[in-house]
Amino acid sequence: MRELAASEPPANPTGRMLFVRDHDNAIGTIKEAVLRRPSFFQQYGGVMLDWRYLWSRSDEDVAEQANWVKLQQLQVGVDFGSGFNLYPDLRIVTNNTYETARSWKKIENVIGKMGTLGAKTLVTSLHQRGFAYAGQNKVFEAEFAAGLKRLARKAAEHGITVYLRNTHRRGYPSDFETVRKLIRKDTQNRAAVLVCLQAA
Repeated sequence: MRELAASEPPANPTGRMLFVRDHDNAIGTIKEAVLRRPSFFQQYGGVMLDWRYLWSRSDEDVAEQANWVKLQQLQVGVDFGSGFNLYPDLRIVTNNTYETARSWKKIENVIGKMGTLGAKTLVTSLHQRGFAYAGQNKVFEAEFAAGLKRLARKAAEHGITVYLRNTHRRGYPSDFETVRKLIRKDTQNRAAVLVCLQAA
């Protein structure tokens, strides 16, 4: 019998997250989702969750899960991209007062739970425009910039970084081209978008 020298376990990989989708609540807890993958910590430093996962969980459940997440130094991100469809889920534009207020209530709820969990990454994308903004690109861009600014401020209160994912929808320019246009458009929109980028 010989004594082995103490050794530090390797650090978790950084910058790589596994997107874990919660189909019919199949994830269970974050711990269960990670432990189902024995080599997880050799490949990833964290998990990316759809916003609905936290929205559907109670504050008590999230607080209970946070203990294991923090002990493992697990990075957690939340993707809001699937929700920005104007209806029935989320919107940050103001074309419908009731639906906008309902959406912000959900967004603030999820951001608060992200703070509890120690999640530091929030991913979003451009809205679907729908028929509400047909032929009103300037109005849409101004309202989206204002909503993005508000989202960044709320996230920053919890130390959360906001990232705008570049996507391409048929018939529309890429998100990158649209955001670049917003930044260059005028001082008001430029300030709104830059606040979001700085908060990120």
